[in-house]
Amino acid sequence: NIVIPLRGRLTHLIKFLPAVINQLRFQQWIITIVVDLSPLIAVPHFNRGTLLNIGFLCGEQRSVWTISHDVDLLPSPDHCYVQPRAGELMGMRQGFYSGYMGGVCAIGNKEWRLMDGYSNRFWGWGGEDTGWS
Repeated sequence: NIVIPLRGRLTHLIKFLPAVINQLRFQQWIITIVVDLSPLIAVPHFNRGTLLNIGFLCGEQRSVWTISHDVDLLPSPDHCYVQPRAGELMGMRQGFYSGYMGGVCAIGNKEWRLMDGYSNRFWGWGGEDTGWS
């Protein structure tokens, strides 16, 4: 299950989907795109952690592990999505900051449950990944 939280990044999604579908064409993956509709009801801030948790719940029964994937990070041609070992959190693609874990993270569903998913306390962009690093 690959979970992609989305808020107002349609141009990124248009580039992302063909790239990730091409990358996964020989693997059986479920892609869950969770769209933040809060701008439609005048909520000014984004809660990425909540969207990731919703996506996890949507795909939990169809996969034994989950990847949280930012829509603005395209997979490179030589990139391979690999399953983490039991008890392991894998940062497949780091962000731009030293010591930062985010962008693309893989974790077993059992571990996701043990960690109680992403924090829902971070509003706006950033912060929720650091709870896992």
